[in-house]
Amino acid sequence: MATTIVLSQEFVTFHKGVCGCEELNEKECEAESDWMQGRCNIEKGKCVTRKCENINNINLCIYLGCFVKKNKCYKPKRCSEQTEDECSELFNRDCAYDSSQKKCLSFTEPSSDESIPKCAERSVDDCYVAREGLCYVKDGKCQELTTCEEVKLDALCFKAYPACFMQPTISCDTNHKCESIFSTRCVPRKQKINGDQFLLCREQEDGKCVNFDPTQENEETCYQKSELFYHWDGKSCVKCKGWQISAQKITIFIFIALILNHI
Repeated sequence: MATTIVLSQEFVTFHKGVCGCEELNEKECEAESDWMQGRCNIEKGKCVTRKCENINNINLCIYLGCFVKKNKCYKPKRCSEQTEDECSELFNRDCAYDSSQKKCLSFTEPSSDESIPKCAERSVDDCYVAREGLCYVKDGKCQELTTCEEVKLDALCFKAYPACFMQPTISCDTNHKCESIFSTRCVPRKQKINGDQFLLCREQEDGKCVNFDPTQENEETCYQKSELFYHWDGKSCVKCKGWQISAQKITIFIFIALILNHI
């Protein structure tokens, strides 16, 4: 009789996000400062979140997912909270201003605002983002983007990362299983293009990409190898309560995790 082995799967949610600085122990906080160039600081023996308003370097401001306005760094705003000018800023890659709705919309976060049209209600000329999130034109109609393989434009595939991944062959492929052909890019897999669930992955010493299993991690590996979603509580590797975070920041952290895993 054949036996099916089901690997454990650890899912994390977009807006509950990565560990808050206040959840980290001193060693994790010090490492975080090195990796993330200052998201966390140790103050009076405790790990605390560095305020965007205290960052003077614009590149670092963008890197940490803060909001840039007139060359100053501010606390991040959701797309829906931004003015037309803020939404249209050169550095604002997460949002797009909808002139017909007079609203700033997110490429990566579905909206509960029923006044925003659905993809199917969009004209072909305005088919880029709607209430569900990303849209695309198929068969002469605007539809929700649900399948990576349907994407024909590099820019749209990049917008759908990390649910989708642009291959060197100029094809946009689904990227939602750890043990996929993208083993050299072992980062969290977004389960739906317009969704909020990530599957955590872990690169092994032999280079294979497998599902992240917190029971197999120790104090040294728990935080870093969980892509910042788990931390060591003194006894075991546990999921963080989370830092309230935007989809844009999650994507930034995933890119950073990709770099970290291959240094």
